[in-house]
Amino acid sequence: MTTQQQHPPAAPALDVVGVSVRYGRSITALREVNLTVHDGEVVTLMGLNGAGKSTLARAVTGLLPAQGGTITAGHIRSFGGDLTRRSPRTIVRHGVAQTLEGRRIFGAMTVTENLEMGGTTVRGAQLRANREQMFALFPRLAERRDQAAGLLSGGEQQMLAVARALMSSPGCSCWTSRPSACRRSSSRSCATPSAPSAKPAPACC
Repeated sequence: MTTQQQHPPAAPALDVVGVSVRYGRSITALREVNLTVHDGEVVTLMGLNGAGKSTLARAVTGLLPAQGGTITAGHIRSFGGDLTRRSPRTIVRHGVAQTLEGRRIFGAMTVTENLEMGGTTVRGAQLRANREQMFALFPRLAERRDQAAGLLSGGEQQMLAVARALMSSPGCSCWTSRPSACRRSSSRSCATPSAPSAKPAPACC
């Protein structure tokens, strides 16, 4: 008689448990929020302006202090690692990236240079491989690789913002709004990576 060994379930790509956030001394933006995103899942948060969607994304990616916010309760984990109140640099190195609202590209730098700014956690051959993978995902960016990013159209800038976040090979990617690039002609390449080694990262917010 044989028995099948039971393996523990894989840790979620993102696990937010009981998180509360406050701005200053009096404004409570989130109260006991729970959210779980498993590897390979895409989870969308919907709500009115001021509902706390961007605040949750900032809590996950460590950007709350820059906006005067503080996590007052709960914890945030990614693949088992505790990210609660960690610095943005630590969180990116752990494999969590964010595409910021408003694109926030470096307009005076080329498309290629913008991508490389997003790949600071990888080096050498891996950096080059990730860059070519982004050009395969977004052929329009490949056509404009040596062009100043500030001269791109709005949709192309959104593609660049998404590609830059993916340059670090994140296990979890947070978008503060659905990228307009995925609503236009490139929607097929956003949803179905054409590079053989590409693995879509879970997305939330």
